[in-house]
Amino acid sequence: METNSAIFAALGDATRIQILSSLSASRHLRAKDVLGHVSITQPTLSHHMNMLVKLNIVNVDKIGRECFYSINNDSVKKVISDLEVLIDDHPKDKATQEVSVISSDDVKKKKNKSKTEKTGKDKKQKKKKKDKK
Repeated sequence: METNSAIFAALGDATRIQILSSLSASRHLRAKDVLGHVSITQPTLSHHMNMLVKLNIVNVDKIGRECFYSINNDSVKKVISDLEVLIDDHPKDKATQEVSVISSDDVKKKKNKSKTEKTGKDKKQKKKKKDKK
């Protein structure tokens, strides 16, 4: 799962998603062709591609001086499979027994209550100071 967290972090970048999208539309693309789909410089593309290759999300085939990139389908399928295991290993009724679910309304109420308590304390402190004078 440690590798998956690095993959998810890498996929959190919009540029990398654009790169993968352009690669998915074609079987193999040269770096020059990928640059036509994203508005970044060649050194920046190189940085992103090196990261994607290192994480095994993208394959690179060097032919002469050119690099051809493609999505590593097996690796992507494995990440998806790992996510499915997370879902399958935690049935809904088991998860609700172990975790207390708090609605967004409950969170808002707690925040408002906290603000009210702070405001009440502030008023009391100001009144004490005023009474001392």
